[in-house]
Amino acid sequence: MAAMGMATLVAIALPVIEGARDDIRLYQAVTSIQVIQFAVTKYELRYGIIPVDIDAMNLPADVATDPWGRPYVFLNYIYEDPPDFVPREDQFLKPINTAYDIFSIGPDGESHKRLPHSQSKDDIVRASDGQYIGVAEEF
Repeated sequence: MAAMGMATLVAIALPVIEGARDDIRLYQAVTSIQVIQFAVTKYELRYGIIPVDIDAMNLPADVATDPWGRPYVFLNYIYEDPPDFVPREDQFLKPINTAYDIFSIGPDGESHKRLPHSQSKDDIVRASDGQYIGVAEEF
């Protein structure tokens, strides 16, 4: 009986623990994107331009890498090659930011330029020029 009770307890606790881990990773990603956004603003105030790439800001490794061990993506709309570059878009095919994007490709490691696409739904994004930072599916 005791073993069965313990198994039941473990079966109940595991999803709760995993859900808490997911929440912590989301919080870490949102916080890092806020820090990167602040670094972009600081860089822009100092040099008068938005950084060309994420490396220009000399971010600490724990900020430049998302909770799933991948680098954050920084897209500067001004410096990208126009024929090949398309900004990330919402469900109405409108760019989600006006000058640059910062995002994590999320837990699944896949992404797409359109947020409603199944590969982008779990991305952690900066949208509306920083007014929203969170899961793409909720934007």
